[in-house]
Formats: sequence, structure tokens, C-alpha cells
Amino acid sequence: MAPGNRAEFMVKGGDAGIYRLRALQYEQGHPGGARPERLLATISSSGPRQDDPIPGRLVNPPKMPNQPIARRRTITFKGEISGNHEMPMMHHEPATPRKMLGITANCDAAPAACAPKQPMTGMPPVKFTLDGKVFDLDRIDQHVVAGTVEEWTLVNLDVFQHPFHIHVNPFQIVAMNGQPVDDPTWWDVFPLPSKGSVTIRTYFRPDITGKTVYHCHILPHEDNGMMANVFIHPEGTELDAKGEPRT
Repeated sequence: MAPGNRAEFMVKGGDAGIYRLRALQYEQGHPGGARPERLLATISSSGPRQDDPIPGRLVNPPKMPNQPIARRRTITFKGEISGNHEMPMMHHEPATPRKMLGITANCDAAPAACAPKQPMTGMPPVKFTLDGKVFDLDRIDQHVVAGTVEEWTLVNLDVFQHPFHIHVNPFQIVAMNGQPVDDPTWWDVFPLPSKGSVTIRTYFRPDITGKTVYHCHILPHEDNGMMANVFIHPEGTELDAKGEPRT
């Protein structure tokens, strides 16, 4: 079994009929409890049975290039739900009259229906950060060089997992909570353990350069800030001690 308790299967369908594909209950470490089981799809199979062969094994994955680690970085994941930051006040503009559920309110008979709504208060803000910062489209958080190999240690300060994803370049796991891992699997997304860390090794392919992103793959987390920009510079670009390109 590979790191993260992942298994790979190839499945041949059965007889004609109705099949349901479910996501089983999953413990993500969230204080609210495990994620419940959910129905993902209902599959209807009909017609004569086809007994086509399927591969007996997967192809061997490509090997990580045998070259020095160009740079090591630490990326910190943290979620915050706090009343310490002021929430923007939200108002509804008064309507005279206005439509509610397709019915025009009678402001003379029911003045409350057309009165301005009160500000929404008491809702603490939610934000998720990478290295203490929320996402900024115009900020470059990491500069890397195409054709190089790097190791990133991803530190999760939260009790719930954050599935890490970086665009363009897959990665391998070389350590879990500081303990070495020997596994050749290439990952696209990997769940960071609760209050733990994962060290990944990435080969930045030389044929793709420019700006892309890495982020938590839980949509509300990335939408509330847990995403950052990485700029992949062409091969041969030199980075200074701060990790920025030399000018």
C-alpha cells in the first residue's frame, strides 16, 4: 500500500443492471466528525456482456531524475476561524416596492417587507493561509527553475487534513512526519496528515514555464485563501539567496 493508504484497482463490470458508485465515509480529522458516505453516480448497464481482456499490471512509472536537489522549501498550511478580524457589514438596499419570491410586496399594508435589512453580525471570518498569507493573484510566492529537482516540506498546523495539489508537475513522497519514505508513486494530490508534515520531491519539467498555482484541494479552503503562485523560470535561470531570479 502506498503512502496515504491509497490503493489502485481496475474493475470489470458485471451483469446488466443498475450500479451505484459511492464515496465511503472518510475520517478527515475535522472536529465536526467524519465526512459522510455519499452517492456519486448511478450507472445503468445494458446489452450483451463483453468479455474483453484488461491489463494485468500498470506500466512502470518514470523515474525521478538523478540530479542534486536545487532547493529545499517549507510551506505552512493553517486555517483560522476567529472573531479577531472585523467582518464587512452587509446591507440590503430598501425596495419600494420590491419583489419577494415573485410577489410584489405591498409597502403600505406591510411596511416591514420594504424596510432596510439590519447589518449581519456575529459571523466570524474564515480564512486559510499558506505561510501566513491569503492568496493574491498578483504576488509570486515561489520562484523555481524548469529542469530542476526540489524538495518541499509541507507542514499542516491544523487538525484536519489538507489535500495538497500543485499544477503541471506531479511529485513523489520522500518523508512523512520526518520519517523517510521509499515509494516511486507519482502523486497529483496528497492529503497532509493532521498536525503533521509531508516532504515531497518534484521535477519541474523543462518544457513548461510561466506562472501556475499550488493549493489545498478542498474548494472552500482555496477559495478562502489557501492558494499561492509559483513562477517556473526557463532552464538556466539563476536564483539568488532569497529564491528570486537574479537581474
